[in-house]
Amino acid sequence: MSFVKVNEKFSPEERAAFLQKSLKSAGFGDISWVSSTGSTNIDLIEAGLKGARNLSVLIADHQTAGRGRRDRQWLSEKNTSLLMSVLFIVDDSNEQLSSYSMKLSLAACRTLRELGFDCVRIKWPNDLIVNQGNKTSKLAGVLAQTVIQKDQTLVVVGIGINVYSGTLKQRLSEQEIVALSDLGNPPDRVALAEMILKQLIASETSGSMLLEQYVEFVDTLGKKVRIQTGEEEIIGQAVSVTPIGSLIINLDNGGAREVFVGDVVHLRST
Repeated sequence: MSFVKVNEKFSPEERAAFLQKSLKSAGFGDISWVSSTGSTNIDLIEAGLKGARNLSVLIADHQTAGRGRRDRQWLSEKNTSLLMSVLFIVDDSNEQLSSYSMKLSLAACRTLRELGFDCVRIKWPNDLIVNQGNKTSKLAGVLAQTVIQKDQTLVVVGIGINVYSGTLKQRLSEQEIVALSDLGNPPDRVALAEMILKQLIASETSGSMLLEQYVEFVDTLGKKVRIQTGEEEIIGQAVSVTPIGSLIINLDNGGAREVFVGDVVHLRST
């Protein structure tokens, strides 16, 4: 089955069937693709609670209630983005749960670079960005959600990648947004999903090796940043990422802070 212009020619069910067959030997659970849903993350959490297998995947052409970090609305236009969530079932209580969002953002970044989009980098903690002159534009967002049970933890990591620009730039004119179609020839969304998922399995690592690979692509390190945590504003130079995924900031007054979550702005050097 050829998937040239698959978004126009094939149904969501056929796309899912292709991915299920292509990734059969990679250990994935059920792979589903739907035309529209509220949130792929929420749907996959519910599926996990009902017994869905590890590495189950849900992809949607459109989300009506997608959410980003700090419960912000995640807007998408039908058939223009890869909206994909992956379920990880974690049995080890000592596992660093933040590593799963690192793994997916790293797999996506590597895949896009393999496709020729060499300008793609990771903005801490897990957004994918593109630096264009003096501005930084957001290409993709990553959100992890967890449900802790008695004997295991469900971790669902969702990613939304702007493949085609559509009308999002007009609808979100106050934000710097970029799509793959703005940068070159965008890949087929089915092929992109397949490549990211294969990369996710092929580069399965943990601990110090994962951290080493992750920081290689983190654009935030070495830059002066302003971080809004919700409680305070922190300004300083980002110097390192810890094994649990937090960011170490050297403050202008000579001190240092460890930031676990926050909205980051890269400041221009003066």
